[in-house]
Amino acid sequence: MKPSSNSVEESAIPKIVISANEISQAKRSLWDETAKGLGNVIGNINDAWYGEQAVYYTRERERLEKYIPPFRYGASATLFLFFSFRVTGNPNFQRWRRGIWERLRPTKLETAPPQKHQTPATAPMGYLETKRKTEVEQALKSMKFLTDFLVSLSVGTSGTLFLLESKKDDIRIDYEESPLVPGRSVVADEMCPGMLQLYQNHSSVRHILVQGQHDPNLATVATFVKNCQKRANYESKIRQEQGKSEDEPIIVPYTGL
Repeated sequence: MKPSSNSVEESAIPKIVISANEISQAKRSLWDETAKGLGNVIGNINDAWYGEQAVYYTRERERLEKYIPPFRYGASATLFLFFSFRVTGNPNFQRWRRGIWERLRPTKLETAPPQKHQTPATAPMGYLETKRKTEVEQALKSMKFLTDFLVSLSVGTSGTLFLLESKKDDIRIDYEESPLVPGRSVVADEMCPGMLQLYQNHSSVRHILVQGQHDPNLATVATFVKNCQKRANYESKIRQEQGKSEDEPIIVPYTGL
């Protein structure tokens, strides 16, 4: 009886023992490379899907376009909250709001104006005190800017993740199979090279992807890398047969891989 393909793949890889620290570093490398590739995809997806070569990305766009609205919502929420924080925290806006509020408040019975107490004059601040006060104010402004941005980003990201939660099974399947779509794939172009290089050059990464099938996240990444290799092998074969250079894109047939 012939052994299954899975057992052949597992037996072909030597059993190595790696430390917990190496496993942690390998996982961190995988997530960093995934985040980097995803950032490249987001940066180039508009030109790929809607540019001059859009016809070659039709099948990928039809499959993945359903995930765009949650990201648009998250970006819109982030920008709206950030500018709201910046506007409401502006001193000019606060003075304008107090003026409007004073006009809207009901008028009170006229009373004798309160006596003004003269405050003793303070000595003018020296150069060092003035400089220190200016530096403190600038530091507080920078911290306020960073806080507004982080809070806005966290709200927008939470909204995106909430909207994608109901589609997590579809996301997993589409992510795994994205390198196999017919035509061209911006996901394969931007994510596969880095993931394959990481897999081929780091034994600890290969180890956790082969031995970590009990972890659904690692199993998904392992399937993605396997499909990236399948596409890379097909493209290499076509380049050799047709005498194309490494820079020329390869169009996967309509039937897919």
